[in-house]
Amino acid sequence: MKSHVLALLALAAWLPLASLAGEIATSFPAKTRVVIRVDADKLRTLPVFQQFLTNKVGDQQEFFQTIKTWSGIDLDSVKEVWVGVLKKDHAVIVLKGDFDLDTIRTAVMQIDTAQVAMRPQVPFSVMLADDKRPGEFNLAALLDDSTVAIGRPELVDEYISSYVTDDFAMSEDRAAIAKDLAGSPWGVDVALFEMGPEELAKNPWMKLISWVRFRGEMKEDLALQLILAPTEEKAALATKNLLDSARTLYLMVPKESQKLKGIKEFLLKNVQTRVVEGLLLADVTMPGDAGAKLLGGILRKMK
Repeated sequence: MKSHVLALLALAAWLPLASLAGEIATSFPAKTRVVIRVDADKLRTLPVFQQFLTNKVGDQQEFFQTIKTWSGIDLDSVKEVWVGVLKKDHAVIVLKGDFDLDTIRTAVMQIDTAQVAMRPQVPFSVMLADDKRPGEFNLAALLDDSTVAIGRPELVDEYISSYVTDDFAMSEDRAAIAKDLAGSPWGVDVALFEMGPEELAKNPWMKLISWVRFRGEMKEDLALQLILAPTEEKAALATKNLLDSARTLYLMVPKESQKLKGIKEFLLKNVQTRVVEGLLLADVTMPGDAGAKLLGGILRKMK
């Protein structure tokens, strides 16, 4: 896998990355399978996201004020949202922004079920009841004036340990890939390191992949990029040739017999593939209306 990490760093040399630094990215627990980074500033400006929030919670500013009153966190000040997923219902959520310790402490201690659970390494931490798991608690920890971590206590404790010591629990290869997300110019950037047993059984071809990156950026149009790191470097070119051949053969079928419609048809006809340093890259840009429709559909599926 190291060769693919080196390839990623070579790729980063010509991609418009702002920085490769960031303890947030490398502090997730050792068994983290997926790391997600969302640029909250970009997300808030998207009309499709604003409509999603309106449909979910009503007036956006009233909702943000409610959250601030309840938690002391001003969502408008959140710059990035990070999620490290280990398995279903096991994740660490990290907010990067501007936070005030006194405001958060005062607000949180008004919650009836809140239980102070101080960790010596951080300014403030508290146990909060988990609405989805009756009788269970999540640990919310203010790590410094710009970082809040939330999740199951044992996972947040592992995150804190890595964050304050700068000694990451993830493997060196995974940490290098996760760190690359910290400087990503994309609105959403996802790194998938491994699938769970059930998902792998449904997608056995993933055994041939070391890791996957998926990125998205919505401006006037929606730009998407998929990066695959095969276990064998020669497989990248073989996969590209296979995909290109499949597209050519499909387009040779009489139009009345072609079964793909809508977004699937658009992706097949417009995705561009290339191989860079043993990595397979697939890029596609969707026009504004179509891109907003796809993004809106994804958001509606979120609970």
